[in-house]
Amino acid sequence: MGIDFGTYRRPSRVFVLITTVSYLAGYVLLRYSGLFSLPPENIFRALHAWPALLGAGMLVLVGAAGLAALRSRAGEDPIRLSGNLAAGAGWLGLLLIGAGIVTSSFTRFEGSVTLHESQEAALAATVYDAGTLYRRRFSREPNGGILMEAVAPFPQAGGPVVRGFSAEARLRKDPASPPRALKIGSLFPAMADGFLFRIAEAGYSPHLFLFDLSGNSLLDIYAIMRLYPPGAEDSFRFDKIIPHTFYLRYYPDVSLLSSATGTVGIRSGPAYEVRIVRNLDLLADRYAAPDELIRFDSLFLSVGDSRRWVRITIVRDPGMVLLLAGLVLTILRAISLGIRRTETIRY
Repeated sequence: MGIDFGTYRRPSRVFVLITTVSYLAGYVLLRYSGLFSLPPENIFRALHAWPALLGAGMLVLVGAAGLAALRSRAGEDPIRLSGNLAAGAGWLGLLLIGAGIVTSSFTRFEGSVTLHESQEAALAATVYDAGTLYRRRFSREPNGGILMEAVAPFPQAGGPVVRGFSAEARLRKDPASPPRALKIGSLFPAMADGFLFRIAEAGYSPHLFLFDLSGNSLLDIYAIMRLYPPGAEDSFRFDKIIPHTFYLRYYPDVSLLSSATGTVGIRSGPAYEVRIVRNLDLLADRYAAPDELIRFDSLFLSVGDSRRWVRITIVRDPGMVLLLAGLVLTILRAISLGIRRTETIRY
Protein backbone atom coordinates (compact mmCIF):
# COMPACT_ATOMS: atom_id res chain seq x y z
CA MET A 1 0.00 0.00 0.00
CA GLY A 2 1.56 3.32 -1.08
CA ILE A 3 1.48 6.72 0.55
CA ASP A 4 -0.60 9.42 -1.11
CA PHE A 5 1.76 12.37 -1.04
CA GLY A 6 -0.85 14.51 -2.75
CA THR A 7 -2.80 14.76 0.49
CA TYR A 8 0.26 15.65 2.61
CA ARG A 9 -0.05 18.98 4.47
CA ARG A 10 2.89 20.89 5.78
CA PRO A 11 2.94 21.40 9.56
CA SER A 12 1.58 24.80 10.53
CA ARG A 13 3.92 27.52 11.75
CA VAL A 14 2.28 27.42 15.17
CA PHE A 15 2.94 23.68 15.45
CA VAL A 16 6.58 24.16 14.43
CA LEU A 17 6.89 27.04 16.89
CA ILE A 18 5.50 25.02 19.81
CA THR A 19 7.79 22.10 18.93
CA THR A 20 10.84 24.37 18.71
CA VAL A 21 10.14 26.14 22.00
CA SER A 22 9.50 22.80 23.74
CA TYR A 23 12.76 21.44 22.32
CA LEU A 24 14.76 24.49 23.51
CA ALA A 25 13.18 24.48 26.96
CA GLY A 26 13.69 20.74 27.32
CA TYR A 27 17.35 20.96 26.33
CA VAL A 28 18.08 23.82 28.76
CA LEU A 29 16.32 22.00 31.60
CA LEU A 30 18.27 18.85 30.78
CA ARG A 31 21.54 20.78 30.98
CA TYR A 32 20.57 22.25 34.35
CA SER A 33 19.50 18.86 35.67
CA GLY A 34 23.14 17.73 35.72
CA LEU A 35 22.27 14.24 34.48
CA PHE A 36 24.95 14.14 31.78
CA SER A 37 27.28 17.00 32.70
CA LEU A 38 27.78 19.74 35.27
CA PRO A 39 25.08 22.45 35.17
CA PRO A 40 26.17 25.52 33.16
CA GLU A 41 27.25 28.74 34.88
CA ASN A 42 24.32 30.61 33.34
CA ILE A 43 21.63 30.13 30.70
CA PHE A 44 23.75 31.62 27.92
CA ARG A 45 26.33 28.87 28.20
CA ALA A 46 23.53 26.36 27.71
CA LEU A 47 22.09 28.27 24.75
CA HIS A 48 25.51 28.43 23.05
CA ALA A 49 25.75 24.66 22.69
CA TRP A 50 25.02 23.36 19.20
CA PRO A 51 21.73 21.57 20.07
CA ALA A 52 20.32 24.86 21.38
CA LEU A 53 21.66 26.76 18.36
CA LEU A 54 19.67 24.42 16.11
CA GLY A 55 16.54 25.46 18.00
CA ALA A 56 17.53 29.13 17.74
CA GLY A 57 17.93 28.72 13.97
CA MET A 58 14.44 27.25 13.80
CA LEU A 59 13.07 30.30 15.64
CA VAL A 60 14.66 32.52 12.98
CA LEU A 61 13.08 30.46 10.18
CA VAL A 62 9.64 30.36 11.82
CA GLY A 63 9.70 34.10 12.48
CA ALA A 64 10.82 34.86 8.93
CA ALA A 65 8.11 32.58 7.51
CA GLY A 66 5.45 34.30 9.62
CA LEU A 67 6.57 37.75 8.43
CA ALA A 68 6.59 36.56 4.81
CA ALA A 69 3.04 35.25 5.14
CA LEU A 70 1.85 38.57 6.56
CA ARG A 71 3.56 40.46 3.75
CA SER A 72 1.75 38.33 1.17
CA ARG A 73 -1.56 39.41 2.76
CA ALA A 74 -0.62 43.09 2.84
CA GLY A 75 -3.41 44.02 0.43
CA GLU A 76 -6.20 42.51 2.50
CA ASP A 77 -8.95 44.44 4.26
CA PRO A 78 -7.42 47.48 6.07
CA ILE A 79 -9.64 46.73 9.06
CA ARG A 80 -7.33 43.81 9.83
CA LEU A 81 -4.27 46.04 9.76
CA SER A 82 -3.99 46.29 13.56
CA GLY A 83 -4.21 42.52 13.90
CA ASN A 84 -1.53 42.06 11.26
CA LEU A 85 0.73 44.54 13.04
CA ALA A 86 0.34 42.65 16.32
CA ALA A 87 1.02 39.33 14.60
CA GLY A 88 4.01 40.87 12.81
CA ALA A 89 5.42 42.03 16.14
CA GLY A 90 5.13 38.47 17.44
CA TRP A 91 6.85 36.88 14.44
CA LEU A 92 9.55 39.57 14.45
CA GLY A 93 10.07 38.95 18.16
CA LEU A 94 10.68 35.24 17.53
CA LEU A 95 13.12 36.06 14.74
CA LEU A 96 15.04 38.46 17.00
CA ILE A 97 15.19 35.94 19.86
CA GLY A 98 16.71 33.32 17.59
CA ALA A 99 19.09 35.84 15.99
CA GLY A 100 20.09 37.11 19.43
CA ILE A 101 21.01 33.62 20.64
CA VAL A 102 23.09 32.96 17.52
CA THR A 103 24.80 36.38 17.72
CA SER A 104 25.53 35.87 21.40
CA SER A 105 27.17 32.51 20.65
CA PHE A 106 29.77 34.33 18.52
CA THR A 107 30.28 37.57 20.46
CA ARG A 108 29.73 37.06 24.20
CA PHE A 109 32.49 37.91 26.68
CA GLU A 110 32.10 37.24 30.39
CA GLY A 111 34.40 37.25 33.40
CA SER A 112 34.44 38.03 37.12
CA VAL A 113 36.99 40.09 39.04
CA THR A 114 37.22 40.18 42.84
CA LEU A 115 38.68 43.35 44.37
CA HIS A 116 38.82 44.80 47.87
CA GLU A 117 38.73 48.51 48.61
CA SER A 118 41.76 50.47 47.35
CA GLN A 119 42.85 47.55 45.16
CA GLU A 120 43.62 48.14 41.48
CA ALA A 121 43.91 45.49 38.79
CA ALA A 122 44.65 45.37 35.09
CA LEU A 123 41.84 43.80 33.07
CA ALA A 124 43.91 40.94 31.66
CA ALA A 125 43.17 37.22 31.40
CA THR A 126 45.20 36.43 34.52
CA VAL A 127 43.15 38.70 36.82
CA TYR A 128 39.76 37.03 36.32
CA ASP A 129 38.51 34.60 38.94
CA ALA A 130 39.19 30.96 38.14
CA GLY A 131 36.55 29.38 35.93
CA THR A 132 34.70 32.62 35.14
CA LEU A 133 36.45 33.71 31.93
CA TYR A 134 34.21 32.94 28.96
CA ARG A 135 35.13 34.08 25.44
CA ARG A 136 33.54 33.33 22.09
CA ARG A 137 35.14 33.46 18.66
CA PHE A 138 34.43 37.16 17.91
CA SER A 139 34.16 38.52 21.46
CA ARG A 140 35.84 41.80 22.39
CA GLU A 141 37.60 41.97 25.75
CA PRO A 142 37.96 45.00 28.04
CA ASN A 143 41.35 46.58 28.38
CA GLY A 144 42.96 49.03 30.77
CA GLY A 145 42.46 48.73 34.52
CA ILE A 146 39.94 49.16 37.32
CA LEU A 147 40.42 50.70 40.78
CA MET A 148 37.95 49.81 43.54
CA GLU A 149 37.52 52.88 45.75
CA ALA A 150 34.60 52.14 48.09
CA VAL A 151 31.89 49.56 48.71
CA ALA A 152 28.62 50.35 50.52
CA PRO A 153 26.45 49.96 52.47
CA PHE A 154 27.84 47.72 55.22
CA PRO A 155 26.10 48.26 58.59
CA GLN A 156 28.73 48.67 61.28
CA ALA A 157 26.69 47.78 64.35
CA GLY A 158 23.35 46.07 64.72
CA GLY A 159 21.89 47.33 61.45
CA PRO A 160 19.75 45.26 59.12
CA VAL A 161 21.48 42.85 56.77
CA VAL A 162 21.88 44.49 53.36
CA ARG A 163 21.59 42.45 50.17
CA GLY A 164 21.94 45.21 47.60
CA PHE A 165 25.40 46.76 47.31
CA SER A 166 26.97 49.56 45.32
CA ALA A 167 30.60 50.29 44.57
CA GLU A 168 32.53 53.37 43.53
CA ALA A 169 35.22 52.48 41.02
CA ARG A 170 37.45 54.13 38.47
CA LEU A 171 37.95 52.65 35.04
CA ARG A 172 40.96 53.48 32.89
CA LYS A 173 41.20 52.45 29.23
CA ASP A 174 44.97 52.82 29.05
CA PRO A 175 47.76 54.51 31.07
CA ALA A 176 47.52 57.69 28.99
CA SER A 177 43.75 58.25 29.34
CA PRO A 178 42.11 59.85 32.40
CA PRO A 179 40.17 57.50 34.70
CA ARG A 180 36.39 57.37 34.41
CA ALA A 181 34.22 57.26 37.53
CA LEU A 182 31.88 54.28 37.56
CA LYS A 183 29.12 53.49 40.06
CA ILE A 184 28.38 49.78 39.99
CA GLY A 185 25.30 48.22 41.57
CA SER A 186 24.11 44.72 42.36
CA LEU A 187 20.58 45.35 41.10
CA PHE A 188 21.28 47.74 38.23
CA PRO A 189 24.54 47.29 36.30
CA ALA A 190 26.71 50.11 35.00
CA MET A 191 27.75 50.38 31.36
CA ALA A 192 31.09 51.59 30.04
CA ASP A 193 32.55 51.16 26.56
CA GLY A 194 29.91 48.58 25.66
CA PHE A 195 30.56 46.42 28.76
CA LEU A 196 28.16 45.79 31.64
CA PHE A 197 29.58 45.87 35.18
CA ARG A 198 27.50 44.35 38.00
CA ILE A 199 28.18 43.36 41.61
CA ALA A 200 27.59 39.63 42.03
CA GLU A 201 28.81 39.20 45.62
CA ALA A 202 30.32 41.19 48.49
CA GLY A 203 31.99 40.52 51.81
CA TYR A 204 34.84 41.33 54.20
CA SER A 205 38.50 40.83 53.51
CA PRO A 206 40.49 40.58 56.80
CA HIS A 207 44.18 41.49 56.97
CA LEU A 208 46.03 38.33 58.06
CA PHE A 209 49.52 38.21 59.58
CA LEU A 210 51.50 35.09 60.42
CA PHE A 211 54.68 35.25 62.55
CA ASP A 212 57.13 32.77 64.02
CA LEU A 213 58.27 32.98 67.65
CA SER A 214 61.18 35.24 66.63
CA GLY A 215 58.78 37.80 65.14
CA ASN A 216 59.66 37.07 61.52
CA SER A 217 56.75 37.68 59.18
CA LEU A 218 55.69 34.59 57.26
CA LEU A 219 52.55 36.01 55.68
CA ASP A 220 50.90 39.40 55.17
CA ILE A 221 47.78 39.36 52.97
CA TYR A 222 44.18 40.54 52.69
CA ALA A 223 42.18 37.33 52.31
CA ILE A 224 38.93 37.32 50.35
CA MET A 225 36.46 35.62 52.66
CA ARG A 226 32.69 35.23 52.89
CA LEU A 227 32.20 36.83 56.31
CA TYR A 228 29.00 38.73 55.55
CA PRO A 229 26.49 38.98 57.14
CA PRO A 230 28.20 39.36 60.55
CA GLY A 231 28.63 35.97 62.21
CA ALA A 232 29.02 34.04 58.96
CA GLU A 233 31.98 31.66 59.15
CA ASP A 234 34.58 30.95 56.50
CA SER A 235 37.92 29.16 56.55
CA PHE A 236 41.34 29.47 54.96
CA ARG A 237 44.60 27.54 54.77
CA PHE A 238 48.26 28.25 54.07
CA ASP A 239 49.04 24.90 52.48
CA LYS A 240 52.47 25.95 51.24
CA ILE A 241 53.53 27.07 54.74
CA ILE A 242 51.72 25.09 57.43
CA PRO A 243 49.07 22.30 57.56
CA HIS A 244 46.58 24.17 59.78
CA THR A 245 42.99 25.20 59.00
CA PHE A 246 41.76 28.58 60.28
CA TYR A 247 38.07 29.34 60.84
CA LEU A 248 37.03 32.95 61.17
CA ARG A 249 33.95 35.01 62.00
CA TYR A 250 33.89 38.80 61.87
CA TYR A 251 31.72 41.16 63.92
CA PRO A 252 31.97 44.87 62.93
CA ASP A 253 31.06 45.77 66.50
CA VAL A 254 31.37 43.74 69.69
CA SER A 255 27.77 44.67 70.58
CA LEU A 256 26.74 42.03 68.04
CA LEU A 257 28.46 39.45 70.24
CA SER A 258 26.73 39.28 73.61
CA SER A 259 28.84 36.35 74.77
CA ALA A 260 32.08 38.28 74.15
CA THR A 261 31.21 41.40 76.11
CA GLY A 262 32.71 41.29 79.57
CA THR A 263 34.32 37.89 79.10
CA VAL A 264 37.29 38.46 76.78
CA GLY A 265 38.09 42.09 77.47
CA ILE A 266 36.78 43.49 74.17
CA ARG A 267 34.76 46.49 75.24
CA SER A 268 34.19 48.27 71.93
CA GLY A 269 35.00 48.11 68.25
CA PRO A 270 35.18 45.06 66.00
CA ALA A 271 35.88 41.50 67.12
CA TYR A 272 36.93 38.23 65.52
CA GLU A 273 36.06 34.68 66.49
CA VAL A 274 39.03 32.46 65.63
CA ARG A 275 39.37 28.67 65.63
CA ILE A 276 42.60 26.96 64.62
CA VAL A 277 42.64 23.25 63.82
CA ARG A 278 45.50 20.89 62.94
CA ASN A 279 44.15 17.56 61.69
CA LEU A 280 41.65 16.68 64.47
CA ASP A 281 43.28 18.79 67.18
CA LEU A 282 41.67 22.08 68.20
CA LEU A 283 44.56 24.43 68.99
CA ALA A 284 42.68 27.69 69.57
CA ASP A 285 39.06 28.75 69.95
CA ARG A 286 38.62 32.32 71.17
CA TYR A 287 37.56 35.89 70.46
CA ALA A 288 40.19 38.42 69.52
CA ALA A 289 40.38 42.13 68.91
CA PRO A 290 42.09 43.44 65.73
CA ASP A 291 45.89 43.05 65.80
CA GLU A 292 45.76 40.80 68.89
CA LEU A 293 48.27 37.95 68.76
CA ILE A 294 46.95 34.39 68.90
CA ARG A 295 49.57 31.76 69.69
CA PHE A 296 49.36 28.19 68.39
CA ASP A 297 52.15 25.63 68.17
CA SER A 298 55.27 27.73 67.54
CA LEU A 299 53.51 30.47 65.58
CA PHE A 300 51.41 33.60 66.03
CA LEU A 301 48.36 34.65 64.04
CA SER A 302 47.08 38.21 64.03
CA VAL A 303 44.01 39.58 62.24
CA GLY A 304 44.14 43.30 61.53
CA ASP A 305 41.56 45.54 59.88
CA SER A 306 38.93 44.25 57.46
CA ARG A 307 38.31 45.82 54.08
CA ARG A 308 35.21 45.32 52.01
CA TRP A 309 35.42 43.40 48.76
CA VAL A 310 33.16 42.84 45.78
CA ARG A 311 33.04 40.35 42.96
CA ILE A 312 32.20 42.16 39.73
CA THR A 313 30.93 40.42 36.60
CA ILE A 314 31.93 42.04 33.32
CA VAL A 315 29.82 41.17 30.28
CA ARG A 316 29.72 42.29 26.66
CA ASP A 317 27.11 40.60 24.50
CA PRO A 318 25.60 42.32 21.43
CA GLY A 319 23.23 39.40 21.08
CA MET A 320 21.52 40.37 24.34
CA VAL A 321 20.14 43.52 22.68
CA LEU A 322 18.42 41.46 19.98
CA LEU A 323 17.28 38.88 22.51
CA LEU A 324 15.72 41.44 24.87
CA ALA A 325 14.02 43.28 22.01
CA GLY A 326 12.59 39.99 20.79
CA LEU A 327 11.33 39.08 24.26
CA VAL A 328 9.58 42.45 24.58
CA LEU A 329 7.83 42.06 21.22
CA THR A 330 6.84 38.47 21.99
CA ILE A 331 5.41 39.45 25.37
CA LEU A 332 3.42 42.30 23.77
CA ARG A 333 2.04 39.84 21.23
CA ALA A 334 1.02 37.44 24.00
CA ILE A 335 -0.72 40.31 25.84
CA SER A 336 -2.62 41.30 22.68
CA LEU A 337 -3.75 37.70 22.18
CA GLY A 338 -4.92 37.55 25.79
CA ILE A 339 -6.91 40.77 25.42
CA ARG A 340 -8.49 39.57 22.16
CA ARG A 341 -9.48 36.23 23.72
CA THR A 342 -11.00 38.02 26.71
CA GLU A 343 -13.08 40.27 24.43
CA THR A 344 -14.21 37.25 22.38
CA ILE A 345 -15.39 35.44 25.50
CA ARG A 346 -17.13 38.59 26.77
CA TYR A 347 -19.11 39.14 23.59
